[in-house]
Amino acid sequence: MCTLCRVESDGLVLCAACFDRLRKGGALASARTTFRSWRTLGLHLSVLGILLMVLGAFIGPVALYAAARGIGQDRKNGDEGGRAGSILSLLLGLVSTGLGIFFLLSVLRVLRFP
Repeated sequence: MCTLCRVESDGLVLCAACFDRLRKGGALASARTTFRSWRTLGLHLSVLGILLMVLGAFIGPVALYAAARGIGQDRKNGDEGGRAGSILSLLLGLVSTGLGIFFLLSVLRVLRFP
């Protein structure tokens, strides 16, 4: 194998064809290009929970979980700049949960006392 065709990845020496095959199969950790941002997922879920207040009691706790995972992910990756987004995600998740519970209690109160 010549030096132009030689690819070193994850401690392996591969030809270009094998590298492409392993990359497409997801076997090479260093060649993965996807990244899950828990902070962003928590933020989106919390906003969705606020907009869909009917489901807020169910979406809110999931948003809180994702926001907490986002804080851990930020610490692990050393991302200090994302702290404000994580805190915002947590606060909106709490608001979403609170609004959802308030809505459910209001519906139950109306159904119980006609």
